[in-house]
Amino acid sequence: MEKEKQMTTEVRTIENAEEKRRICRAILEALPEWFGIPEAREEYVSESADKLFFAAMDGENPVGFLCLKETGRDTVELYVMGVLKARHRTGAGRALVEAAKRAAREAGMPVIGSCHDFEKTPDAEEMAARLCRMAALGADVCKIAVMPRRRRDVVALTAACAQADDALTQPIIAISMGEMGMPTRICAEAMGSCLSFGTAGAASAPGQMEAGALREALALVHRALAREAQEF
Repeated sequence: MEKEKQMTTEVRTIENAEEKRRICRAILEALPEWFGIPEAREEYVSESADKLFFAAMDGENPVGFLCLKETGRDTVELYVMGVLKARHRTGAGRALVEAAKRAAREAGMPVIGSCHDFEKTPDAEEMAARLCRMAALGADVCKIAVMPRRRRDVVALTAACAQADDALTQPIIAISMGEMGMPTRICAEAMGSCLSFGTAGAASAPGQMEAGALREALALVHRALAREAQEF
């Protein structure tokens, strides 16, 4: 594995809308492998103007940036981030993430580390390692969501969640997506996941349950676990 070469990077909060757009455009245009669709790139540039914006600077030259998007009264998420290839693995990206984490915590928001794989389910050891990596990077809550292709993938997600829950002090959220993964939403507590997700209306993805039905199912699991705990 290539070692990270530390270089001096100053992270600044950028307030000026035009400067945000200028930095965003310069960095994203230099990263065509990831931001090669002009329409999508210009949307990021335009939308960055009114968002919380951090720039990684080498002197007066921007080498990376990170934008946070407000998604609710008490929530923000990483909207877009880019670092020049010449500054990959030099600490610039880490400095930007640290600045974002500080801003969130200063606003009273916990930091959720999140990993989604919409194509497949990695093996259990890899998923547990990703959750532990989130914790090592300072996440207050560690989340993973994966797509199962066979039944054993659901079992692997369950095992990874239990392994990480045993190893970490941070709460874990683990979801196997799709209809096949629905049992992980119902048995979240049993496998060590602190949260499940139910819909208040139409589901936005396969496998999501209506909140009332999910509440009833979770209550059944909770009562069964409580009885088992009493017996031991």
